[in-house]
Amino acid sequence: MPLLSFVIPCYRSELTIEQVVAEIADVMTQAPEWNYEIIAVDDCSPDGVLQVLRQLAIRNSRLRVLSLARNVGKHSALLAGYAIAKGHFVIDLDDDLQCPTPELWRLLAPLQNSDADYVTARYRQRTHAWWKKLGSNLNLFLSGLLLDKPAGFRFENFNAMRAFVAQQISCSHNPFAYMEGLVLQVTTRVTSVEMTPRGRGDDRTTGYTLARSAELLLNGITAFSIKPLRTATFLGLVTTIAACVLLIKALLTEQSNTQVPSDLSLILAVILCSNGLVMLLLGMLGEYVGRSYLCLNHSRPYTVRESINAELPDPLRR
Repeated sequence: MPLLSFVIPCYRSELTIEQVVAEIADVMTQAPEWNYEIIAVDDCSPDGVLQVLRQLAIRNSRLRVLSLARNVGKHSALLAGYAIAKGHFVIDLDDDLQCPTPELWRLLAPLQNSDADYVTARYRQRTHAWWKKLGSNLNLFLSGLLLDKPAGFRFENFNAMRAFVAQQISCSHNPFAYMEGLVLQVTTRVTSVEMTPRGRGDDRTTGYTLARSAELLLNGITAFSIKPLRTATFLGLVTTIAACVLLIKALLTEQSNTQVPSDLSLILAVILCSNGLVMLLLGMLGEYVGRSYLCLNHSRPYTVRESINAELPDPLRR
């Protein structure tokens, strides 16, 4: 019997996780030819998520629970879930009832028809705060530019993939997990299915603050592309050419020793801008060096503190 694996990163939604598990079970009754497992990853929730999951796991042998030792963010939590998933297809969704789980079979259709290796929802409308929409659109633009992502393709919070995609992604030891980059490293056969999102099932706010969204964007920029470094080289070349032109202009312009150059303000502006650009590029280079050091130091994206109904692979036991 084919198996589906549902991976749910859990954070601050103890009021809805039981409903999400029940909804998955209800949807699966529509296709009795499929077996399924649910992998819930507690990302150090400050609320009572883990206690709820423990009780659910006692009553439901299909529910496997991983409790992480520290909060690592949604993308790294997904890596932990993928590492123990055994399904032919792997589905990930949020724990707050926003994902339209009843649309599961439409989401799986491109995989079953061999049209794609990875499928994500494409929402008709987005009801996020303005700053989150701005950050999302900026991420969409930069990821398309730096990761060679298909034009207009947006990764959402309800996704399905073939087993080999999840397995390859779970092998990543990059401590700065960024799902878009990881997926596109494995396959470019990606597509989306149009759906309507739902509102949160509780009154909690999103865990994605402005700072966390900026951190995630930085992960995508620096962890999976060297194009920013090439851009820095180009900017350095342009700045050098501009400085040479200004120097030649100054040498060819006749001025007395007592006369204040008429373009002094321009020269000062150029100096300040070039120095600012140098500091920016040094900071970018330092970011790459620091992240490379952490990767070479084998810093893990997550550590499993406790597992329930789950058999951990050897790398996760250590």
